[in-house]
Amino acid sequence: RWSPPPPVARPSPAATPKAAPNPAPEITVNLPRVKRSLRKGIPFVKHCSDLRKRDRVLCLNRAETRVGWKRGQPETTMVALRDVDAVRMASEVDPAASLLKPVAGTHILRQTADGPTIMKRAFSLVLVDRTLDVECGSELEARTLCAAFKVMVRDEKVKYGDIAG
Repeated sequence: RWSPPPPVARPSPAATPKAAPNPAPEITVNLPRVKRSLRKGIPFVKHCSDLRKRDRVLCLNRAETRVGWKRGQPETTMVALRDVDAVRMASEVDPAASLLKPVAGTHILRQTADGPTIMKRAFSLVLVDRTLDVECGSELEARTLCAAFKVMVRDEKVKYGDIAG
């Protein structure tokens, strides 16, 4: 009697490891140029806690130690870079979210962003009691500013001994 050969064992699609998403290519930031642009002011859309979006201007104070969102904003109302706990792209997982259901962005961005395209061109400065959620004109601008703020925040914390250099 003839019988067909046994089927070749193939992994099921569920068992096939998925390729990890391609990480964004590394970005090189010209920090002095970014700081110059921030001192002049960079237009952006601010995602606010009242769930509205407002056109604003991202800016640094002269000492480059505080960030604000309006031209001529009093320094006392600006956010000290030293007080920023994290700088994160909106497409990164929110560590404050449930581990059972990981989600990206901040609580506010998840409510105000109109789809994944916005999340690719937004980043957040995370403080203990609030976030500054910034939507840029492009993904490249968001990635550049996010990388620059990571460096500026780290440098401020090192300067004050908040973290080791």
